[in-house]
Amino acid sequence: MRNVLFLSVLMINLLGLTGCLNRSGKVSERAIPVMNMDVSYPQKEFALQDLGKVRYIRMDTAENALLDDGMHLSPSANGFIFYNPFSGSVVGYDKDGHLICNFNHKGQGANEYANINKLAYDEENGKIYILPYGTKVNILAFDLQGRCVQSFSTPDTLIATDMALFNPESLLVWDTKNFNVIKERKISKLAEALPDPNPYPFVFLNTKDGALDSRLSKAYPDHFRLLVFTIQDGAPFVMMAHTNTIVPSNNGFLLNDFVSDTVFLLSKDKEVKPVFTHTPSLHTNIPKGNVCEVWAMSSRFMLINVISLNLEEASTQTGLKTAWYLWDSNEQSFTQCTFYNADFKKAGETLRPTAVSGDKLYFRYFPNQLLEASEKQSLKGELETLTHSLDEDDNMILMEVSLSD
Repeated sequence: MRNVLFLSVLMINLLGLTGCLNRSGKVSERAIPVMNMDVSYPQKEFALQDLGKVRYIRMDTAENALLDDGMHLSPSANGFIFYNPFSGSVVGYDKDGHLICNFNHKGQGANEYANINKLAYDEENGKIYILPYGTKVNILAFDLQGRCVQSFSTPDTLIATDMALFNPESLLVWDTKNFNVIKERKISKLAEALPDPNPYPFVFLNTKDGALDSRLSKAYPDHFRLLVFTIQDGAPFVMMAHTNTIVPSNNGFLLNDFVSDTVFLLSKDKEVKPVFTHTPSLHTNIPKGNVCEVWAMSSRFMLINVISLNLEEASTQTGLKTAWYLWDSNEQSFTQCTFYNADFKKAGETLRPTAVSGDKLYFRYFPNQLLEASEKQSLKGELETLTHSLDEDDNMILMEVSLSD
């Protein structure tokens, strides 16, 4: 009850600042957008070209630096670092797709990693920080030649689950030690013997030695990871939705912690301010509630991923039901949306970003699918031109969409 009251007061304050919804579900004269989950918003299919500037980036192909479909992408301001969480491969490119690094130090020895959970690129100092999966791990830093230049243990007081480079002196980490789950349709402890999780889960670690410098002074009581425990067909069943908890933004970092109905922006000066919220509160009806992530944001557009906790809408194949919404500040309205590429539209296909960073969305295309589409004359514009020089063994092409201001 204490936490529900806390969140209710927070919501009242936010609504006081931002006004109220009209009957059409549009937001009028408010400082931040407020999405009403009880409103059915208009649905629309958007061409990515209508959202902003599109750029195609061809990733250089080099021996032993091949990008397969198991690669995750970590974009930065001036480059792209790809990594395979399980094989341990790390391949980096500059903003024009030219190779800048290629290494793999998977192993159990000193200065090696068993896997890769998250990756952070310090462009200023030419270092790549690697956070493995696990409850007690070493964060490793490598230079662009693949040499290990740092190794430090994460503090015993936290479990680092997400990580980003806050500045060259600090790593921003999401701590999920003793995290809660949604079990039997309510927030519960993973194990009753565990202490309560720290309500201040965002932590700054010193990049010199990994020491805990401070916790962000923004509390999230009962914070939880999106794990939903239930019984299906008489057996335990777990569904977990992907989350972008710390999302780089042009002016700092978006903080998506599911326990809060509000998404906050952390500035480079460590100032925290709300940028989006939704009603009704998750805590008024967790079994039927929704959690939201802001994936990307410009001064005009905001892309929101909405995840339903209603198990009746879930699938054993795809997990919890999700939907995309687009906030347009020019129109002061939300739209439930799907996306397509006007240069390569496939019937029935709904595109989902491979990665996001600031105001940019990234989608990837592999040579085999582009060459096949070219034969069918299904490509247009720059994408068609690029495909003419592609070989089926080449690396992927990234599509970058910069949201309009």
